[in-house]
Amino acid sequence: MLKNPSLYPGKHLVPAPRSTPALKPLEPAAQAMIIWRAMSQYVQEKLENGKNVNVRGFGAFVFDIKTGQPRIATRLVDANSTLEEQRQERKHIHKIRLVFLPDPKLKAALTSYREKDQLNKPKSQSSVYQRGFASIYCNPAPIAAGCFVGRDVVESTLNAIFSAVIDLTSYGHSLDLRLGFANIRISGKDMRVSFRPGFCGTVNRKDFEAKMRQSDMRTSSIWSQSYTQKWAQSRYF
Repeated sequence: MLKNPSLYPGKHLVPAPRSTPALKPLEPAAQAMIIWRAMSQYVQEKLENGKNVNVRGFGAFVFDIKTGQPRIATRLVDANSTLEEQRQERKHIHKIRLVFLPDPKLKAALTSYREKDQLNKPKSQSSVYQRGFASIYCNPAPIAAGCFVGRDVVESTLNAIFSAVIDLTSYGHSLDLRLGFANIRISGKDMRVSFRPGFCGTVNRKDFEAKMRQSDMRTSSIWSQSYTQKWAQSRYF
């Protein structure tokens, strides 16, 4: 990427001034590495908060949710668990699987990839950013703030990295993209994605479902409250 400025032009090719005068400008290679790590940390934090993240030009990290059978409440007296913990255990009927959906341009370059449709998109989701449940797009502003560089530098760096990934993939090169919480390996125009086992265990805990649930409204109050009251109690507004 840095060795081919004519193919990947932008502000990432020169040391950019830092937002804090006390910090010196970084070399382009170190600058790109810091931005990549900050982007990976940003995506991980959003996933830990129950949000799908769509990284423009690269792909979307989403949750594939499978719902099991409801559990009937039983009167169980246990000194080691509270009533609230027992309720969370009954509500824990969802199996969450992390999935990476490649961007359409990257998907076109992965001619040997046979898992392109891992998640069916509902017809109600018309936005290009709404892939999966409660999706958001990767915001470069907090990444730039964490790296003490300008937002335009972050956008230029990420666009160049993702363009280089697509070009190298189309030429048949092998890539190993490490994001901390996941590894994306591309070889022979095929892709394999592996998520860290500890991170997969985190999203399948019974307390994680509360972060993804839009509302904890009781069934008895669904028909007694107006639409305005329900919207005010929703977690996504």
